[in-house]
Amino acid sequence: MTHATLAHRQQPQVFRRRPTVGAEQARSPSVRCVQIQEKKAMATYPETTFGASDAAKPESIVGDVKAKVGEFTESLKDQAEQLAEDQKAAGSGHMKTLATAVHGAARELEDGMPKIASSVHNVAEQIERTATDLRNRNVEELFEGFDRYARRQPALVFGGALMAGFILSRFLKSSASPASMQPTGNGQT
Repeated sequence: MTHATLAHRQQPQVFRRRPTVGAEQARSPSVRCVQIQEKKAMATYPETTFGASDAAKPESIVGDVKAKVGEFTESLKDQAEQLAEDQKAAGSGHMKTLATAVHGAARELEDGMPKIASSVHNVAEQIERTATDLRNRNVEELFEGFDRYARRQPALVFGGALMAGFILSRFLKSSASPASMQPTGNGQT
């Protein structure tokens, strides 16, 4: 390849404006018609240039999509917060019921074992305080509190998660349908 050929390939291709119309072309009816249409378009839409309306369309579509996604996200967030509040209230109610049952058990122990009964009452009171705290805090505060506790006591949280997983797996296994637990005839259950 020659030097001139290499120089031609390395230069980027530049789009140039249409050459100006000569006097004889300007008198042509088709050229004159195009010029009139361009002038009308520029007078009607002076802020636009050729191709600008095409470029504005994707931007407006992107803006519309962002708005719709924002609305959907906000709706989903509101639903999640409402669900969390409902579950929080239900959990608080269950903890109050548990505390009442633990107090009942402690009263049964008061005659024969007063020290143990006192300890059981203390546990029931702690459950009541936790239930009240759960009811009075919002969901974000609860997660922040759990996060702080998990940072202070990671081994305890990990152990609790393992225990909860074990209990859940045992519960799911015990509540499996009897048909799935019957032997298949090849020695497997």
